[in-house]
Amino acid sequence: MLGNISEVHYTPIKALNTFTFDWKIKGRVTKKHPKRPWKNARTEGSVFNIEVMDNEATQIVGTFFNESAEKYYAELVEGQVYTFTGGSVKIANSKYTSVKNDYNIIFDRTTVIQLSEDDHKIKNQGFSFVTIEDINDFEQLRTVDFAGVIVTVSSVSSFQPRSYDGSIRPPKDKRTLQLVD
Repeated sequence: MLGNISEVHYTPIKALNTFTFDWKIKGRVTKKHPKRPWKNARTEGSVFNIEVMDNEATQIVGTFFNESAEKYYAELVEGQVYTFTGGSVKIANSKYTSVKNDYNIIFDRTTVIQLSEDDHKIKNQGFSFVTIEDINDFEQLRTVDFAGVIVTVSSVSSFQPRSYDGSIRPPKDKRTLQLVD
């Protein structure tokens, strides 16, 4: 007997690259970023990203532009498991992501996403820890995973932030922590 022929085989996320065309991944949406407007010299629209993890704990970022952003933003729920097909695998820009993967997926009009039964083999969270030394190489305002020890904690103080245009904003409280890894 040959076994269960109807069993679906999914492409592991780690096997995706720019030469992979006929793939189907199954993964949990571990993070869904807010939809936001974007604009360049030629066009404008809306965009949002998700982070997906498979049963091997490999993560990848998926990006949705315009029509696909409108179609899938309300449908995708953080924490749920889905199957994904269609779209193109591109080289990731590591300056804008904390997910350790050389590639990301651009979902487009060929994309089909289906809700799947919860698969307990797929974790709810993934971490990509970095060292303090590595943090200096990242873009400002990027989220990173870091494990360390707090050595000192300062008292709360106040500071006067300024907007990018130089205007003064309301005062904020701050506290300085010294961390070591």
